[in-house]
Amino acid sequence: MRKFYISKNYSAKFTASSKAKIDCEIIAEKNHYKNLGLRRETLSNLVLGRLYTVVSVFLGLIRMPFNSILLLQYPTNLIRLIFFIARIKKSKTITIIHDLDSLREAPVENEISLLSKSGIVIAHNEEMIRFLQGQGMENKIISLDLFDYLMNEPRNEINSTVISNTIEIVFAGNLAKSTFLQHIGKVRSQRTVFKLYGIGFDLIKDHCPHNIVYEGFYSPNELVKFISGTFGLVWDGDSVDTCSGTAGTYLKYNNPHKMSLYLLSGLPVLVWSRSATAGFVSANKLGLAINSLQDIANLENNLTTDEYKLMLDNVRIIKEKIAAGHFLTAALSLSEKDISSWN
Repeated sequence: MRKFYISKNYSAKFTASSKAKIDCEIIAEKNHYKNLGLRRETLSNLVLGRLYTVVSVFLGLIRMPFNSILLLQYPTNLIRLIFFIARIKKSKTITIIHDLDSLREAPVENEISLLSKSGIVIAHNEEMIRFLQGQGMENKIISLDLFDYLMNEPRNEINSTVISNTIEIVFAGNLAKSTFLQHIGKVRSQRTVFKLYGIGFDLIKDHCPHNIVYEGFYSPNELVKFISGTFGLVWDGDSVDTCSGTAGTYLKYNNPHKMSLYLLSGLPVLVWSRSATAGFVSANKLGLAINSLQDIANLENNLTTDEYKLMLDNVRIIKEKIAAGHFLTAALSLSEKDISSWN
């Protein structure tokens, strides 16, 4: 069966969300998927950008052959129409989930009903699969395991020893939304510095303690070149003691794109012990799963050079896979094999 996707306008080209979706398109192309719509665009005008996407979708649906495979990214514009036309044209759909509003207290029935129209769904991880199946989804769901993060230029290797005097913990993202940062001063540590990358620092800088260093804002493609530290931190919510609130709870089910960023940058990661990524990190020895940011005190006292070097060695292995688009390629291969077995 011939394989296709429909590109769109990515107006927010400097965000992690757009980076992840653009990377998925590029990886799909490497796996012989062809774009049916207009070429990928980055118009900053929201009205023109939306119009461009609508035209691209309609053009793609007109061009789509019968009995083909169509790759979708969820959420996306006009997805109900796309599913409807795909069914008319007897085409099979593979849908990659990027975000689930139902995990942020939106009505779950709407998303389950919508995603159930896809032939195969690629979810972030096994925890997200269990959530979807628990809500009644019966179609085939495949685990992505980790988002890829494409980068053309090589980056320098991290030194294979723990920094003796200072542990540098990197956090990247929308800093204004990461309210736990305002409570970092409560973390009992003696030689740990938090290095922040991202937008929104002006809104929180008056509440930040002395052990926070702001390193500036870069686009997702540039950021990999500048990040340096000891660990990358995957944390969210409004507390340093646990990942709380809607944002914190979301970590129980999703694969944060920033984790792929850290690993590609050569950094082992610190993740919440109850997050969906904790099992993957522990099994592959890519960092540490912690209950609270207060555990950093134990990190300062107990982490050995040999333990850290082992993490770095494992990160080097996984970063090559991330940079090559290994995880989506594997998920697409499984999806296509499953589709080929259908009558």
